[in-house]
Amino acid sequence: MPAWVQRGGTRLPVAPGMALEAGDILRTGPNARLLVQLAEGSLVKLGADAELRLQALKPASTGGLFEGLLDVVKGAFRFTTTLLSRNHRRKLDVRIANVTAGIRGTDVWGKAASDKDIVCLIEGEVSVTRGSEPTITMSDPLSFYVAPHGQAPLPVRPVDPEQLQRWALETDIAEDGPALVENGAWRVYVESLSSS
Repeated sequence: MPAWVQRGGTRLPVAPGMALEAGDILRTGPNARLLVQLAEGSLVKLGADAELRLQALKPASTGGLFEGLLDVVKGAFRFTTTLLSRNHRRKLDVRIANVTAGIRGTDVWGKAASDKDIVCLIEGEVSVTRGSEPTITMSDPLSFYVAPHGQAPLPVRPVDPEQLQRWALETDIAEDGPALVENGAWRVYVESLSSS
């Protein structure tokens, strides 16, 4: 379940409670998942073999607007507001390879796959743009957009509940699976066996 942060020229292992900065690049390894809480309380989940660049993060001033640009270079992600973050104002754009989603909603799943980009609106509202094509606003819950690479986007359509469940498994951390959490039940101790 490895995950790393690339900060400047340094690669660091992700640690629970670690403060992230604009410019950081998050990467997950095979079978890994990562859960990130943004400053205004929203959650971002990353699936296996994903890369997320935190291009811009501007915390809200008192009563102000949280602004951010997240760049999903590859892999699956999910953005969800929590009960605590729903009352916060935000302007968050997520670039999923060739597609930009302006998130104003509360629950969005997406993926930058090798052959297509996907945005699935679970709840709320999202505006989707690819290149110079017209912006599409999605406000119907449980609808999705697919943009095959090198082809015109497909029409927005309802997502099959079974497909949504399969997509969710790509970003969800298994309840009974291993997870690294702050103040968890396990500790890792490192010891050197060298004689020097």
